Amino acid sequence: MRVTGRNSDSVKLRQAPRFHAYFRRLEGREVMVMSRHDWEQASRLRELEMAQIDLKPTPIAGVAEVSQIEAAVVVRKSPIEVVVEIYRYDAVDLPLPINLDRYLVWETLPPHRNFVTMVNAASTEDNANMQGFLDDHVFFIKDVVRAGHHLADLPEHVKAFMRRDDAAS
Repeated sequence: MRVTGRNSDSVKLRQAPRFHAYFRRLEGREVMVMSRHDWEQASRLRELEMAQIDLKPTPIAGVAEVSQIEAAVVVRKSPIEVVVEIYRYDAVDLPLPINLDRYLVWETLPPHRNFVTMVNAASTEDNANMQGFLDDHVFFIKDVVRAGHHLADLPEHVKAFMRRDDAAS
């Protein structure tokens, strides 16, 4: 299965700039948003199911513009969390030239965040616009770099998946 987005340029998405800024501050890193409409196909993945993902419609598309991407896959980890794994080649890192970047995608606010507390602290309100903002978007957050970021090659399960997916298309 390949996950691609749809272009929603003609759809006006609601914004909540104070809430979004406060969310970034709480997480201590960039919290990017993507149209839920464009994310819809990925939301159909069942738990632990993997698919290739087209990075172009995502807020992380820039990675593909400046890197040699060996594989980009998405895996559903739970009913509310998906992980995008980008395997990019970087000769500077030889003998471990494959860099694994993970992006968490939260389809709702993560359970470690309290919505009411966030709304109050952000000096905003829980109104139709706020609910619309949450309904209109999913949130991308770059995961913390951990052991296994540098690899000699693609993991076998990713290679096997890519071969299987390429054969099916």
